[in-house]
Amino acid sequence: MADHAHEHHQASSALTRMVETANHCAQTGEICIAHCMVLLGEGHAEMADCNKSAHNMAAVCRSLASVASFGSAPAADIKALATACAQFCRTCAAACKKHASEHEVCKACMDSCNDCADACEAYVKTA
Repeated sequence: MADHAHEHHQASSALTRMVETANHCAQTGEICIAHCMVLLGEGHAEMADCNKSAHNMAAVCRSLASVASFGSAPAADIKALATACAQFCRTCAAACKKHASEHEVCKACMDSCNDCADACEAYVKTA
């Protein structure tokens, strides 16, 4: 019984961390999107991939945070969404990495994406 309670606490803790990092990642992504939009408007076409990746990532992170917070979805569905979210975050992090040394906003988004992907992967392992 104690092992089951411990496993439940680990999964609950991992779920909470995943929701928190997904929300933070979406917020950081929205700041990155705004930054990219300004630069794209100034003719910096090299920001297009970063912008697209951040849009997609933010949408998936928001979805994951919402669904996982409701507490009514089957664990298998949350795991599937967490796996997808980790992939979107890794893709966005790779796009932001190209600009991270020049743009603090891109570095912050990259770091947040890596944190979120790590949290999603940790949840999948514990759930």
